[in-house]
Order: sequence, then structure tokens, then C-alpha cells
Amino acid sequence: MMEPFEQGLLVGWLRNFSVKVDRYRWAQDGFTRFVIDEAEPLGVDLGDESRTITGDIIAEALRIRDEQLAGAEPSVLEQNLLAVGELLRLSEQEQLLMGALVRAKVLPLVEELFEMLELDEIRAGDSTTMGVLATLLGLTRGELLDAMSPRGRLLASGLFTIDYRSDCQPLPALTRFLQAQAEPLSDVRAALLGDPLLKSLEWEDYDHLRADRDLAATLLQQAASRQERGIHVLLYGPPGTGKTEFCKTLAAQLGLKLYGVGQADERGQEPSRDERVGSFRLSQKLLENQNDALLLFDEAEDLLRADGYDEYLAERPGGYGSRVFMHKMFEESRVPTLWTVNDPSALGPSVLRRMTFAIEMKVPPAKVRERVWQRLLDREQVSIPAEDVRRLAEDFDAAPAIAAGAVRSARLTSGGSQEIRRAVTSIAKVMRGAESPPRPVNSVLYDPRLINADLDLAKLATRLSGLDTRAFSLCLYGPPGTGKSAYVRWLAREMGLEVIQKRASDLLSKWVGENERNIAAAFAEARDTGAFLVFDEADSLLGDRKSASQGWEISQVNEMLTWMESHEYPFACITNLMSHLDEAALRRFSFKVKFDFLKPDQRELAFQHYFGVAPPAGVREIDSLTPGDYAVVRNRARLLGELENAAELKKMLEAEVAVKPHARKPMGFNTRLN
Repeated sequence: MMEPFEQGLLVGWLRNFSVKVDRYRWAQDGFTRFVIDEAEPLGVDLGDESRTITGDIIAEALRIRDEQLAGAEPSVLEQNLLAVGELLRLSEQEQLLMGALVRAKVLPLVEELFEMLELDEIRAGDSTTMGVLATLLGLTRGELLDAMSPRGRLLASGLFTIDYRSDCQPLPALTRFLQAQAEPLSDVRAALLGDPLLKSLEWEDYDHLRADRDLAATLLQQAASRQERGIHVLLYGPPGTGKTEFCKTLAAQLGLKLYGVGQADERGQEPSRDERVGSFRLSQKLLENQNDALLLFDEAEDLLRADGYDEYLAERPGGYGSRVFMHKMFEESRVPTLWTVNDPSALGPSVLRRMTFAIEMKVPPAKVRERVWQRLLDREQVSIPAEDVRRLAEDFDAAPAIAAGAVRSARLTSGGSQEIRRAVTSIAKVMRGAESPPRPVNSVLYDPRLINADLDLAKLATRLSGLDTRAFSLCLYGPPGTGKSAYVRWLAREMGLEVIQKRASDLLSKWVGENERNIAAAFAEARDTGAFLVFDEADSLLGDRKSASQGWEISQVNEMLTWMESHEYPFACITNLMSHLDEAALRRFSFKVKFDFLKPDQRELAFQHYFGVAPPAGVREIDSLTPGDYAVVRNRARLLGELENAAELKKMLEAEVAVKPHARKPMGFNTRLN
């Protein structure tokens, strides 16, 4: 049953139309049928059912009912519409138009009337449609056109959209919240905007973006406080790099409210492009005088991409005008807006140059990932060993959303580390198209005490981690397996950096000039991502130019030397053949560190560390042992089921040493004759 006020409003519209129904002879039958069919729910008394219902009878019955309902209290819907109009400072005509179009969406009888009168599409260019609607509302056609003007407050507010057919429709967000209200709203702005988005990560979780993060924070803080126009920050990067979560954390750090734009239509489904534009304009309008808010337009490719208007423009005359509209909307916006996209190149230069600042979202380093994993585990009350948390962080560069899903699956299945690993791997495989296996779960935690070097490497790590500059280089040389690569990975982790490791085979090519390009690309990748660059088999890249027989060998070394001098991030070269390196290259390393075989006390410590059992007698006397030997023996013993057999483990270590080229052989002659 319609409320008395809504009955009175609809009866008033019908009365307006009945007076001038002769102008619209094509609509007379539909109008008459509607009044007769809906007379009872509207409380309209048409008299004896047996008599013929004429236009005069309808007009008189509507007049009487209109007067009866004249003093009805405004409905909740009307009060909320008035509050919206007051907030947006709409004119009387704009208020009437808004009320009519909203009611056509939320009140079945009004919707039926609009269908009867063919008003389901309101087009400013259709004189007949405009005439019927103006008559219903008691307006002149000119007043109605003014209310629908793109320059008017109603359309400028974003509450209504006009699509490529010039069809004027209310924004789904408007009808959704008006329809859901059982009482008058005390805060219309809050109801239209929805709840601010809440963070799930901490400011420190984005330390790997410190420079960009801090600059964006200062920019947005000042823009919001000064209500600066046209401030837009672009967040870009592959799916799963945490763009949306960063926006939430950024807003929370600044003490600003972050509102999502155009995330769903009135049915909770994916909104159209027009609906997203309307939602953006409405949010801008509602917050234009606020200095405590930011907007987030997530997954903005469908709105901003340079080639994404095809379907939208296919039926729109002069479709390129929409780009001009978008550019103007960017430049005139009053609320700072964060935009997230996966591929910025799809947006085109005209959009990109209207961005105030852009941040490439990078995979956080392992230390940050470990902190995020631990927080997610605590939140879901899933308990796993601290070492397993560390390994999850090192093995997977999973975004917070993927990590959260994996931890949730572990909680639901009462699982632990293995279930989390399986869940993360399954999603990573789908996203990347192939599975990149993580480090084996039986790997052993790195221990800096098991490194025999001519420099205190733990002290060096502490010193380098505390420096303001990251511009240093290492040359690590010594026999295979002595822990050179493991030390670099550990040092990078201590510094909160990711590692980009390049082997000579990754860079060397048979094509002229390709080696130099690959070397430059490796340094550029490390520079752009702020990673620790490591070159394995560096003797193949920095060979002594005095012994070079080909021109490309010299140009390759020259390219390496040029980058070594200018690179502003840490990098290391690892080699087993120190004597083969070019002298000029050696002079450019900040530190040259020799790695050697384990000392006697380290051999016993490594036995306990790798095998978890006490070392037997004689382990100290096994020369030429390296951490790599212990790792190989550990894996072999695990396969043979001998991990707890100390004597057998000692024999395996001796066998590893025996096959090394420099292993000492027994002295004397074999006098046995064949």
C-alpha cells in the first residue's frame, strides 16, 4: 500500500495530465486504462462501475482525491529526496525531476505509469517525451529542459547519467539507498558515499616504496587540506601487488577517509561505465567542500584506457567527445583521487599526463612479507613455527590477498604450513600460467658462523644495513660451495632487499651487441626495483681484456665497468676464478672478500647444524669441507634414511672431499704387479 503522500503525489501528476490529455491522443487509452486499473490502490472513486468512464469523470475523481490528500505528511522517501536536494542545492524544477525519475525506479505504480506513457526512456531530444513528462510534473517544457541541462546542478552532481542515446537515468547508488531507508536520513552524504574503506596493512609494510610512498603522502595531505583541484595519483603494477591495500593504508596514515567509487550497481553487480562515471562525479560533488577525504577508483582500465571506448562509442555520435569530457572531469575534480590499473600503457598519453604522480607497485621484500604473513596468521588464529613463516615469506612473493586466502584455507581445514603452501602455489600457478617451484622445504637456515672469509661478514652486514647509501659492490671469490651466494642472499635479506640473480648464461648471446644490452637491462631492472643485483660466474662477464681475442669481449667488459661506476644500488659478483678478472674491474669493487674451506671448529658446528646430531670423532680432520658439501650430503642421507647415522654421514663427507680436484692423494708407489 502506498503511503498517503506518495498517493497524493501520483494523483496530482495524473490530474495534471488529465487536463491536457487531448494533446497526447496516442496516450489517452493507456492513461485511461491505468487510472481505471489503479483507482482502488490510489483511493480514486470513479463511481458506478457499470457506467462508461469518460475523461471528465476521471478528471473530477482525480481532483477530489487530490484535495483529500493535500495535507498528507511527507513520506520517508520524500524527506530523503528533499535532503538530497538541499545538500546539492537543486532548484525546484530539478527537485521535481529527480523525485519523478527516482520514483519510477522504486515505486511499482509510478514505474507502470511511465511504461504506459512510454517514459521508460527520458530523452532531452525527444519533444514528445519531454512534453508528456513536463505535463505530468506541472512544468513547462523549457523548465524541464533547464532541469536536464548538463550545466545544471542535477546532472553535474552525477546523480543522473545520460548515455549515448541521451537517456536520463538516476544513478543506481541513489535509488539503492533511497529504497532501503525506513526512516529519514540524518546524514545524506554518508548514506550516498557508503562507509570509508579500512586498512588491513601497516605503513611500515610499504617501506620498500618509502620514497614514493612518502612523497605521495605529502602531496595528498597538502592537496586535501588546500582543496586543490585536479590532483590524481596513479598506482600501477601486476594483479596482486597490493595496489588497493596500499591506498587504504595511505589514507589511514594521513587521517583521511577513503571512499570507493563505482564498485557495484544497485543489484550489487558490476556497474556500467556510465554508472562508474556518475558515481565518481557524485562523490566529487558530495565531498567538494571537505578537506578530510580521498577517493579510490579501483581497476580503472575500463574507464580510462585509450582503446577501451569501442563498444561505448560504437553508437554514440561524435564519440571522441567523451574523451574531452573525461579530461575535463580530471582537471576540474576537487577531491584528490587514487586510480589503480594493472597496465598503465593501456591508458594513453592524454590520460597519463593528467596524473599528478604515479607509483609502480613492487613486490615487497621478504622481511616485509614475513611481517604480513605473521599478521595474517595471528588474525586467523593459525599457528605455525616461526621458521615456517620465514620460509613462506622467502619462497613466495604472494600479495596480501593471496596470502590471506591461503591462511584462511588453513584455518578452515585445520591445516598448517603445508596446506598454506599448497594453496599459495595453486593460485600462483593460475595467475602466472606455470608453477615456479619454491625452495625445497628441507633446506637449512643460513648461519653466518659457517662462513670462513678474510673479512668479518656479520660485522660488514651490520655496517652496510645502517648506511644511508646503497651504492656499494662486492666481489666474492673462492672455491665452489663455500657460501658466496648464500651470504649475498642473507645480506640482502638483512637489508630488506630482494635479490635479482643473473648467471652468465642468462646474459651472454651469440648476437653482436646483445651481451651489452642484456647487461644494461640487468642493471636497469635492479635500479628500477631497488633490488640487490648478483652476477654469478662473473669471470665470464669481467674477463681480463689483455687476453681477449674478440672485440665483443672487450666491449662487454667495458659495458660492465660503465654500469659498475654509476649503479646506485648494491651488487655483487661471484666467481671461483678470481685470477681471471680484469684488473680495472677489481679496482671498482668496494669489497673483495675471499671465501675458503671451513675451519676445524666450523666443520663440527656445520655437522650439528645440517644433520641435527652430534659430530663424531674425526670430523675436524676432514679437510676442504664447505657448507655446500654438507647440503649435498644432507639431501643424500635424507633419501637413504641415514640422517641420524653420524658415522655414515662422516663417510659421505669424506667421499665428497675425495672427488675434489685438489684433494690430497696418498704418497708413495703402488708396487703390486698386474
